[in-house]
Amino acid sequence: MKKYLLLTYILIPFLTFASDPCHLGDQALEKMAYQEAINFYKLCLEKNENTTMLERLAVSHQLTANYEKAAKYYEIAAAKEDFSTEGKLEYALVLQKLGKSDESRKWLDEYLQLRPRDQRAQNLNASLTLLEGGEEEESTYQLIPAFFNSESADYSPAFLGKKIVFTSERGSGKRVNPTTGGAFSKLYVADPDGGEVVEFDGPFDSKYNDGAASFNDAGDLVFFTRNRTRRLQNETASLMLMYSEFKNGQWSRPEEFNHNNRAHNFAHPAISPDGQTLVFASDLPGGSGGYDLYMSTYNPNRGWTVPRSLGRSINTGGHEAFPVFLDNETLIFSSDGHPGLGGLDLFMVKKEGNNWSEPMHLPPPFNSSRDDYGLSSQDELNSGYFTSNRSGKDQIYFFEDTLIVEVLPLVVMISAKDRASGTPLRQTQISIINDVGDIDMKMFWDSEAPATLDRDYDYQVNGRWRDYDLEPVGINAEDMEGNDTLEIVLWLDLPEFILEGVAQKADTQNPLYGVSVRLSSPEENGIKRMQTAADGEFTFLLKPDTDYELSGQKEQMFASPVNISTKGLKRSTTLFVPLELKFEEVEVERTFTLENIYYDYDQWAIRPDAARQLDILVEFMQSNPEVTIELSSHTDSRGSKDYNLGLSQRRAESAVSYLVENGIESNRLLAKGYGETRILNHCHENVECAEEEHQVNRRTEIRILSK
Repeated sequence: MKKYLLLTYILIPFLTFASDPCHLGDQALEKMAYQEAINFYKLCLEKNENTTMLERLAVSHQLTANYEKAAKYYEIAAAKEDFSTEGKLEYALVLQKLGKSDESRKWLDEYLQLRPRDQRAQNLNASLTLLEGGEEEESTYQLIPAFFNSESADYSPAFLGKKIVFTSERGSGKRVNPTTGGAFSKLYVADPDGGEVVEFDGPFDSKYNDGAASFNDAGDLVFFTRNRTRRLQNETASLMLMYSEFKNGQWSRPEEFNHNNRAHNFAHPAISPDGQTLVFASDLPGGSGGYDLYMSTYNPNRGWTVPRSLGRSINTGGHEAFPVFLDNETLIFSSDGHPGLGGLDLFMVKKEGNNWSEPMHLPPPFNSSRDDYGLSSQDELNSGYFTSNRSGKDQIYFFEDTLIVEVLPLVVMISAKDRASGTPLRQTQISIINDVGDIDMKMFWDSEAPATLDRDYDYQVNGRWRDYDLEPVGINAEDMEGNDTLEIVLWLDLPEFILEGVAQKADTQNPLYGVSVRLSSPEENGIKRMQTAADGEFTFLLKPDTDYELSGQKEQMFASPVNISTKGLKRSTTLFVPLELKFEEVEVERTFTLENIYYDYDQWAIRPDAARQLDILVEFMQSNPEVTIELSSHTDSRGSKDYNLGLSQRRAESAVSYLVENGIESNRLLAKGYGETRILNHCHENVECAEEEHQVNRRTEIRILSK
């Protein structure tokens, strides 16, 4: 399917038995099973090295584009007296593909002495003269092998939107292509920006070869080449054109082009961007030589018209194949009949009314001494892809003109910051609005990210961070002039601090979802609440120079309340106040300390600051209705043991009474005063300790009795 070479050989069968490898090689070559032919001819030559079989082995390698091997066997055959006239021309062609112009010229001259009017020889002569005419012109193009090439043959790239659909023999399976000895070809799709190469989605996988696809600009019509799965008796054609339409979100089952002919091959379709013109290669009778290019146009009432030749200005005695439309009026094709650098060369023609312009030979690096074909470009050859076997195998190359003069878009580096402290803001939503109302929305996960802007417009850049609008920035033509990049900052004007907290399990540090977080302040009225998301995070605004108390509730879990203060913090240096709220599982006999429950000296009445802490305990008991607790009070070791025991009991009972008054059933509560019997440190009776050390022992605890 890849390429077709016109060979002057006519196979004259030997009078041998069918099992003779020489005869089997001839049969394989005739049915284009080139790899099989190679294997049989090698066996044949082991028994009897003759010039004819050497030349046919060389031909078989030539047809699989293994020109080094072909040259090897032509060289052996050329040393023999009965080296054929046709062999001299084929040897010259192979040597030209290998870049050996002087040697190619020697064998071509010998051939021309015998057949001076042979068109293929004249074309080769013109190509060699072209090569001998001077130094290769310097190219401004950069050429890079496409990242999606494989170890197998890859060829005929075609654009489908921004993606590339191409033909490849990279597949694996039980069926072996007798032409190449490898896998049959299939259509694959790649994203030029990277990613996995996958088989093209659709009902395009036949038993044998599919390939050389072409799409219209709308992306809803594709033509491609397929091998016939079965040929009828006396039929020699094996290639046909197929098409499919994209409807209801999927490609339809492929159908045959209505002008396919079982007696002749139809291959390499090129559909115009508007979908109205089809150009393809065929060996229809009455042509100029091998494969010629034909055109059919679409009539809404009658369908595709009868194909007609593109004419002798394009078609030659050689092969014209692999047409591709650059636009509705410009066609690229490959030919080994027009003078070129060797093998299939790329040419360009333009439609001029009902005719086509004279073919223009594309300069290097598009063409080489090998086969160059299957070009595809969306920007008038400024960049794109084409196929070449200049490396020894068919692979796809990306090309780009490095001297393109174009107005590049402006790259704007957008950052978001807190104005007071300069702190970068992450996860900012940006909207960029141009002066005709188009909006581009972006989410910047980092504190800085680029955006590209067309220089034809003025813009306003808006930002929103969490629930806060940032100060917008305008960009006009004066800002863009003379700049490749521009840096702008979207500022957050916020007088408050931001508490950034996370609720976690104390033992694993895993975040907790669904925690009800409570923020209150003795200096403000009201309570703020929010619930944590899956990441366990929560945020609150904190006023400067203010004390806060924070707690959280989650069923079957308990977290001791935490004090937070912005006193002493400067807004000019600080935006975020970090905090971790640690939760522990509620388990029977587990004890938790209630911080900041204080009593006046020698008193047990509940103070307002202690009431705020007990309110948190009320919420815990309401969230866990099955839990019963012992609420215990502890003193330090100063004072008599009996006094401390009695005082702690009264304080415990006072705290329990407060809970009952706030709706907690008394049968769920047990008040217990322990006095100084459970000192936590070394500050026992008559031991001198600092006040902070005594404070550790003055505490209120709850112990889980049941849950």
